[in-house]
Amino acid sequence: MSESPESSTAARVRRWVTAALLGYWCLIFTLTHIPIVPTGLPTHSDKVAHLLMYLGLGFLLAWWFYNAGRVGVRLFVTVIFVAAVYAALDELLQKPVGRTADIRDSLADIAGAILGFACFLITRAVIQRRQKR
Repeated sequence: MSESPESSTAARVRRWVTAALLGYWCLIFTLTHIPIVPTGLPTHSDKVAHLLMYLGLGFLLAWWFYNAGRVGVRLFVTVIFVAAVYAALDELLQKPVGRTADIRDSLADIAGAILGFACFLITRAVIQRRQKR
């Protein structure tokens, strides 16, 4: 028995989202574990980078967990919990490569994940609206 075109498309999307999430997560792990070369910039200047990296992570986590069947508040809580736990671990794992752990980095990470979740909701609403046409 063959799959319907819709379920085949859904399976492809799930595989793509999984690959994108894993690849992106590896990328941000690598970027946050490169030893810092002094630049003379203020130490708080990396907060925007943290926010943007976790915006992408929050978006992809939301998409992945949505495809796994999570919706509503449960989806939001799952995404933010996973991002917050990873943000804390990421900060702790930076010490061995000569970087510093900073709670403000984790807060920027969580804020980015929340923005990524919001971007996911907007994207999903736009896609659903277009599919209804």
